[in-house]
Amino acid sequence: MLLGNLKIMGEAMKKYPSDIHPQSLFADMAKDYGFRGLFYVDLYPATESFLFLLDPALAMQIQDSPHFKRHTYVEGYLRGIVGTKSLFAVHGAEWKRQRSWFSPAFSLAHLMTLIPGIVQETLVFREKLTAHAISGETLITNDATMQLTIDVIARSVGNIRLKSQTEHSDIYHHFTKAVYWTAANTAPLWHKILSSTMMDFHTRKLDKLLGDVIKEKFKNVAEDGVSKSILDLAMKGYSKDHVKIGNGKTISADLDPEFMKMALDKYEICARNFVKYTDIITSAKLFMVGGHDTTASLITVSAHGVLK
Repeated sequence: MLLGNLKIMGEAMKKYPSDIHPQSLFADMAKDYGFRGLFYVDLYPATESFLFLLDPALAMQIQDSPHFKRHTYVEGYLRGIVGTKSLFAVHGAEWKRQRSWFSPAFSLAHLMTLIPGIVQETLVFREKLTAHAISGETLITNDATMQLTIDVIARSVGNIRLKSQTEHSDIYHHFTKAVYWTAANTAPLWHKILSSTMMDFHTRKLDKLLGDVIKEKFKNVAEDGVSKSILDLAMKGYSKDHVKIGNGKTISADLDPEFMKMALDKYEICARNFVKYTDIITSAKLFMVGGHDTTASLITVSAHGVLK
């Protein structure tokens, strides 16, 4: 009883590779023991204990509760990758307010405008597969699909062409490294020890790169301009909520402290509305985190299924 479910957890981990995603491990554990609805795993004193939800309806009930807040473990796990002012981190009225800024970006009409960019990135992926098929060179499929997915997300979120499928991309490199250094309960001890230091290092690099690109992209966006990305529309939604006037001029959202705190998190405001980024945590990263690995894995497994 003093060691809780640590023995069961250890036996379960022996069945899988050391780098398996924890969600897969616990999902299989539920199948092995016939759990339904929810189940609790007592991992004290090694780490925090967990309550796992298996019923989507139950998960939605908890998610929609006005008193629901994510555990501090999640904030520590993802650290600067999602920041403190993104949709992932805020709650209640602030979450609803920010969600309203992004909602137009997920309308069918706007999603249709993203198709040409998605097709263009997918054609690059096809050319890559064709080249490897002709040469016979081994291709690590999941790495290739990860590059495709992140290129598509960057294109859709900020109309940014990373080109990580064909050339080195510093943004791609530091993003994937920051994600790699997250430390789940199943991670080796050495990985956990280095996790926070390495995540912070790569996040700072990523923040600088994304901050420069996003500021350059949006500093001259007119209110009546053509919206090409999710952040374009988020900026417009924010501007409708916050019309700032200074010295007889409207301050654009990309120079507005509150918008930048939401989109770029920590900042320092210097003279003449110049924004010096010291820890830029963009909403773009939230979209990248939310879909890059699951989508890449799905494409990889689908390709494997077709080949079989």
